[in-house]
Amino acid sequence: MRLLSAGMRITYAGLLKAAGDMVAGVEVWVQAQQQLGIQSDIPALAVAVCCGGDWADIELPAEDGGALLQLALNCSNPDTATAAARRMPALLEPGVARSLLLTAATRQHSKAVKHMVGLAVVQQHMHAELLETVLSELLESCQNCRGMLCLYALCELPAAATLSSDAAMKLLRSAVEVSSWEVAYELCHLAAAQQLSSEQVDTLLQACMQNSTLADRDYPLTIFQRGSIFEAIMLELPGAQQLSNNAVLDNLHKAITSGCAFEFVYRLQNLPAAAGISSAEATSLLQEAFSVIPSGDTADWAIRDLVEFWQAVSEPNSAEVAELLHAVQSTAVPPQLTIL
Repeated sequence: MRLLSAGMRITYAGLLKAAGDMVAGVEVWVQAQQQLGIQSDIPALAVAVCCGGDWADIELPAEDGGALLQLALNCSNPDTATAAARRMPALLEPGVARSLLLTAATRQHSKAVKHMVGLAVVQQHMHAELLETVLSELLESCQNCRGMLCLYALCELPAAATLSSDAAMKLLRSAVEVSSWEVAYELCHLAAAQQLSSEQVDTLLQACMQNSTLADRDYPLTIFQRGSIFEAIMLELPGAQQLSNNAVLDNLHKAITSGCAFEFVYRLQNLPAAAGISSAEATSLLQEAFSVIPSGDTADWAIRDLVEFWQAVSEPNSAEVAELLHAVQSTAVPPQLTIL
């Protein structure tokens, strides 16, 4: 208001340029000018768009229709954006169609995005490279449900099926870094994610544990620990079934030492390569678990899984059981665990 009172004005050309550049909140200038009764060259249609007018009374002109849609989708009001999305014409220039979707996604207008991804005019002009960029930007900024809903909707575009494995890797790494397991779960259903190699899945598992260690090192182990959820999601990928014996063993060691034991240990033990872990290696894992995993209900379950795994791999006799118990006698063995 002070700037307007001091003589500053926004013209129609400036308004459209700002909307095209996706400047947030540009419609506020128009609303303020209206409240102050300031005359401008902004046409009534654009004023109605900025001020939340009834779209039943708005007729998009053939010449400036795309620019007005851009203005509406850039507005902060999600109802305005949704109404604009529902008025998109069947024919648009490729650049215009892409810009409109990008704007709606950037403003996190989830209902508008959901509607737009179902339109042929959007589907035919959206390519994998741009989709990857939009998804990456959303991952960096989506801190609420609307942002995630936009991301889910974008994953329904035909272009999502043509994303590369490298793109899937980058997106999944970003989901891990922003601690959004819901997004990671959605991304794992992409065709490109389903085609990730065992080496790529192993890289993702390492990232999960590193992120979990950094994020949760000051908190007690809980059944819903973020790290374990992420790793459980990654282990559902087909590439996890081809993890090597060394990769499984390495991940088991890191899961124990990083505090990601619950659920993750159980799933790792059930991978095909886990059958190749030797008795000595299984014993080492169990001893390590007793020494580093804190006591508690979740920790007890993790150790219970390791005990069962050790017994299945080693088929220990009484002497070996006694030797293991002696090795861990200085640690607090959960009283409800029985090693037979």
